Amino acid sequence: MEWLLQFFHLLFVASLLICSSSSSSIAISDQIAKPYVVYMGNSSPNKIDVDGEIPESVHLQLLSSIIPSEESERIELIHHYNHAFSGFSAMLTEAEASTLSGINFIFSAITPLCYLNS
Repeated sequence: MEWLLQFFHLLFVASLLICSSSSSSIAISDQIAKPYVVYMGNSSPNKIDVDGEIPESVHLQLLSSIIPSEESERIELIHHYNHAFSGFSAMLTEAEASTLSGINFIFSAITPLCYLNS
């Protein structure tokens, strides 16, 4: 009977260790940059160039406003979308994607299941 009690005690301690390590990995994974597609609809009327497209410089300005300066090497576009929709893709953390999604002319920032490249 005592060995059974020790077994359950060991099982309980092991489960606590697993739970605490998974919660810290969740917190760390929120800070890892992943590819996101930022969907901006058709176009933003006040940011359109002569071809009717939003220039890449506007997208880079958006990125530089949300990515910390000590991580400035991440301020780059993976792809600039302007045919099927207006937007771009970049390496973002979950918090940065959430911040971008809160901007009024950005519809959403999603991490694709399979990466889009139009």
